[in-house]
Amino acid sequence: MRAKNIIQSSAEELLNVSTGEQVNQIDAWLEQKLATFQAAKVAIEATDGSDKAITSILDQFYGYDSAFPEGLYVGTESGKMLKAAKSNKSAVGNMKETNWFIEGTTRFNMGYGTPYVQEDTGVNTISASCSLLNKSGESSVLSCDVALERISIIVNSLISMDGAKSFLLDRDAGVIISHSDGKLVNTSYTGSKDPIISFAENRIKSGDYSIGNTNGYMVSMKETSRTNWVLVSYIPESVVLADIQNLRVFMIIIAVVFMIILVVLTERVINYVIRPVKKLTKTIVAMTEGDFTVAVETKGSDEIAVMSRSIEKFVQVMRGMISDIIMISKQLNNQAENSSYVSEDLYDSAKTQSSSMENLNATVDELAHSVNEIAENATSLAMVVAQTGEDGGIVNKKMSETVEVSEEGRRDMEKVNVAMEEIQTSFTSLEAQVNKVGISTQEITNIVGLIGNIAEETNLLALNASIEAARAGEAGRGFAVVATEIGKLANTSAAAVQDISSLIEGIRELVDGTVKQANDSANSIKQSSTMITTALETFDSIYETVKSTNVIIQGMIEKVKRVDDVATNVAAITQQQAASSEEILATSDSMLTHAMSITGNSEKVATDAVDLASTAERLEKQISTFKI
Repeated sequence: MRAKNIIQSSAEELLNVSTGEQVNQIDAWLEQKLATFQAAKVAIEATDGSDKAITSILDQFYGYDSAFPEGLYVGTESGKMLKAAKSNKSAVGNMKETNWFIEGTTRFNMGYGTPYVQEDTGVNTISASCSLLNKSGESSVLSCDVALERISIIVNSLISMDGAKSFLLDRDAGVIISHSDGKLVNTSYTGSKDPIISFAENRIKSGDYSIGNTNGYMVSMKETSRTNWVLVSYIPESVVLADIQNLRVFMIIIAVVFMIILVVLTERVINYVIRPVKKLTKTIVAMTEGDFTVAVETKGSDEIAVMSRSIEKFVQVMRGMISDIIMISKQLNNQAENSSYVSEDLYDSAKTQSSSMENLNATVDELAHSVNEIAENATSLAMVVAQTGEDGGIVNKKMSETVEVSEEGRRDMEKVNVAMEEIQTSFTSLEAQVNKVGISTQEITNIVGLIGNIAEETNLLALNASIEAARAGEAGRGFAVVATEIGKLANTSAAAVQDISSLIEGIRELVDGTVKQANDSANSIKQSSTMITTALETFDSIYETVKSTNVIIQGMIEKVKRVDDVATNVAAITQQQAASSEEILATSDSMLTHAMSITGNSEKVATDAVDLASTAERLEKQISTFKI
């Protein structure tokens, strides 16, 4: 594929170069003819412009070149044609309507027009024409009919790339100028079914003249510089890639030959390698069946030989190992049977010891329970006695406090008696002050009544002022507003006076109630003072009785302390006995646990001994399958 890409790239470049050379040859040929025509134009314009002088110049170009054997000719606006004396060029009816005359009037220098086929000769021709500077002032055109046989030769024959073909198109006229198929010359290429021509048409429409591929052809296009022609060169890709196709066939043949050789060599090598591998496989199969009496043959120094020697060493090692295992399994079997007998005896002894320890543990448990009950009762007694002692101390303390409180109460009662007398004096003074407040309240009531009367008068005056302001009309409007506001103020004052009167009436009622309550309180205080004196005498009697009771309680507390000491000693002794019984019980539990553990371990040892004997038998059976 890489070679194909390289060859294809080189072919594209070569095709482009070939097309470019053909276009250069066409441009050079056309340019050469134009130079000749331009020389004739200069010569004609250098004359005096007479028909004779022009014909003399035209005679010089008759037969000058095989491409235009009839030479040049001049057409005038009046319809006159000037040509060489020997020329067979026939005149036309209306010269101004011919293509060469119309095209010539548009160009100052010689240029080519549209190709056509001459009717009399059937030769593919193109006209070159230009306008002349005629001194007579009449418009005239110099023209020449050029045969395109040379162009066809360049297009069809002068291709530098073998196997390539070309054809020439007129881009503006839309016709084929030259083609290897003569039937297509001077025909339109628009809508052609030929894939190459259709491809060239599409490229001309898009203005893209780069090399391309279509229908298995490589196509290159170039424009000429002096005309509107486009040269199209193409070559089949099969021709370009013929060498690579041959190379591909050659490589396939070589590959097939090498595959055959490789298959033969592989078969021989495998046959040489597999033979020792088969022997080694038989040995390994026998070993997997337990037969270690096999012999391993070792030859050479390759990987198979190394593997054979390793397997031989493995067989020798396995023989020795299996022999040792057989001996060990027999010894293990004997030891397992002995261990089984010993473990059974040990298990029976452990069961007997465990039963004895359970009985001992039950007896110790009952003893510990009894001692604990005694210790709990002694402790309870000690706690009761101790609590009684504490309660006695508390009673003693409370009695002492009661004595002190009684003493303080007696003193406080004396103070209360003095205070009651002072309160009685204060109430007498308070009663006098409250009476003064009642008198002041009455005076305030009188003043408020006076303010109420003033407010009523002010309200009447404000009403009269409003009436007068209304009579005054516009001039009294401001005075009416002031009168209205004074009326509102008077109403507000009257309402406030009523509120104040209500409040003062309430205050007076409160003051009267206060005076009454003060009188009642004064009477109550007198009675309380008498009762407090009596209570003071009673407190003196209580104080003496509590003091005697305190002495009796102190004696009782001393006796309770002695009982507490005895109960405490009994509780301590019973607690020590209970602790000792608990230690004995814990020791008994521990011994029972160990005895049960020994029984379980003995049973496990017996089971393991049986399993060990069974395993030894199975090991002996497994080892017996090997042959050494």
